[in-house]
Amino acid sequence: MGPRSPGWLAGPIVFLAVAGGIHGCASSPDAPSPSGIVLEEALRIAGDAPGGELGFRFGVPRDVDGDGIADVAAGARFTDVRGTQEGAVSIWSSEGGRRLARFEGEGEGALFGQAALLGSDADRDGFPDLIASAPNGRIAGTYRGVVSALSPRPGRVIWRREGEPDASFGWHLALLGDIDGDGVEDIIAGATATDAPGKAHILSGRDGSILRTLVSPGANDLFGWHVAPAGDLDGDGKAEVLVGAPSAKAMGATSATGAVYALSIDDGRIVRAWHGSIPDGEFGQVVCALGDLDGDGTEDVGIGAPCRESPGSRPGEASVFSGRSGERLHHWTGRTAGELYGRMIADAGDLDGDGMRDVAIGAPWHGRGGLEKAGRFEIRSGSSGEVIAEVAGDRADGWLGWHIQAAEGLGQDRRRGLVVSALRSPEGGVPAAGAIIVYVPFSS
Repeated sequence: MGPRSPGWLAGPIVFLAVAGGIHGCASSPDAPSPSGIVLEEALRIAGDAPGGELGFRFGVPRDVDGDGIADVAAGARFTDVRGTQEGAVSIWSSEGGRRLARFEGEGEGALFGQAALLGSDADRDGFPDLIASAPNGRIAGTYRGVVSALSPRPGRVIWRREGEPDASFGWHLALLGDIDGDGVEDIIAGATATDAPGKAHILSGRDGSILRTLVSPGANDLFGWHVAPAGDLDGDGKAEVLVGAPSAKAMGATSATGAVYALSIDDGRIVRAWHGSIPDGEFGQVVCALGDLDGDGTEDVGIGAPCRESPGSRPGEASVFSGRSGERLHHWTGRTAGELYGRMIADAGDLDGDGMRDVAIGAPWHGRGGLEKAGRFEIRSGSSGEVIAEVAGDRADGWLGWHIQAAEGLGQDRRRGLVVSALRSPEGGVPAAGAIIVYVPFSS
């Protein structure tokens, strides 16, 4: 499960204003839930690189061209640019899928585009920049990983930050808000390492400098595999961050069950820790803040345990924990063995209109009707925990539900919805190209 053998980052940058790849529906809602919510496919952005895997990890869509419509940034980390897998990141408008910009990596196997965010405005042009990682980026022959800030409008590199040797720096990225008070959103970058304790680095959004480094309490636990902001969990008025360590071992355990840590941004101390119970269940492969679901005034935490290491026996799990007490609020299991339920868990926004944010859960290896690994995702009520909507993929090896991001301002009507990746979906005859799909609640 560990990072691929630790290649460099963004080289040529191309600014585009041409039509993106858009295709018809390739996923379908299951029968409407009792709530009556049906999600419809509003836009499909098709990958164009064989084996490119568009949409491994991406952030909240934001408006980068000033038209008031949210734009989507995502990478295809296995894209061949100059005959090797350098990787590429593109930005598309959610209105029609027009491609606005494309950035290409350099360096074989660098995985440029593994994580891509629209975030901090480092160049102060009034528009969000692209933050992208190449966790296998190689510098002077040494695998370090690279995180870069790139301006979509003039198409230039604003800053680059190199990681430590063999650390997979930038394995995951998340925005934290303005931590250092300079008016620019800052970033957390995971660096999982394999032969040393993993780390999570808090980076200045302005210049990429390291503001603080959080270090795993263990070793060889893939600390930093997934990172997320958490709000103030302990009531001291200061924010925490969530860091997943899916290969962590509990004290005295002989096999890895995984862990998630909430750490103080201010001083790096562990505020709270959650540990998995399933051997090789990969608890903490995905972690997120879900808003205050239990009404105690504190953000609650979602954690996935997809059980990928033993796909023949378990479907995977997803849980919600109180950010204040640490107690489990919800615990859900998948439907079929090996479907990787909980490979993604995310804040879905308030889709049912009850004033409570809902929870999205992906099961990208779910099979249906003879279509192996077509994938699916479901939306559960943040208040009751019941399934209120579900969408299943309709093509084999589509891996629908690999990554999910709530969004607003989508399309010409500026609608609320979800942006979901079908990571290895065949598109237009291109195998494993992947796709980014925009879903919005159906309106008759």
